[in-house]
Formats: sequence, C-alpha cells, structure tokens
Amino acid sequence: MDYVAEGEGDDRKLLRVIVGPKYHASRAFVSTVDDTLEKLEGEGYDEVTLMAKSFTSSSKRIIGEEDDLDMISPDRSLHSTTEVYGAIQNITTSLCEKKCGGLPETEGDCKGLVDREY
Repeated sequence: MDYVAEGEGDDRKLLRVIVGPKYHASRAFVSTVDDTLEKLEGEGYDEVTLMAKSFTSSSKRIIGEEDDLDMISPDRSLHSTTEVYGAIQNITTSLCEKKCGGLPETEGDCKGLVDREY
C-alpha cells in the first residue's frame, strides 16, 4: 500500500506499507526491498519510507546504503506506534482533502478508491 505526500514545489515523499496477501503487516525481505527500489527508480520521490512488520538483517543493510530510504517497524523503536499511526492519519487526511475537499464519513463515501486503485 502506498501513501504519497506532495510538499512544496516538486517535493514528493512515499510511505510504502509492506502487506501480505490478506493485507496483514508482512516482513520485508531483500527481494521486497530490491523490487521496491527497482519499481521506484525514476519516479521522482525525494524520500521513501518502508513500513513492515519486521526487516531481515540483509534488507536493513540495503536500506542503510540508500540515502533517501528509511524504514519503520515495531522492532525499531525510533518512532512510537502512536507517532506512526498519527503520521499515516495526517497523510490520509491530506490526500482526502486534496482529492475530494474533505474526509468521507464512511468508507463507501470515499471517491479516491475505485477498483482498489486511486
């Protein structure tokens, strides 16, 4: 699941949440990180943050080698769960306000998601 925040000018930030087949939090393996880097090459994101249930040591090493790539997981305590949920909520609110002018009251009222795509 991807969340894109656009800042001033051409500044674009991406939060990619790594999920499994049933949209449950999933572990990030080397292949997950490599696939993400390959797909995002040339997309123009200034910063990319990957959020996963956990990261393998090799995937952490790859992320550490990239300047504009960061990670969030429960086993990494740089951010509290409350801060992460708050950041996701703020991004979602911002996207809804830009797309539709406000927050939908129910999931069915959301005009941004059609056939599982925005």
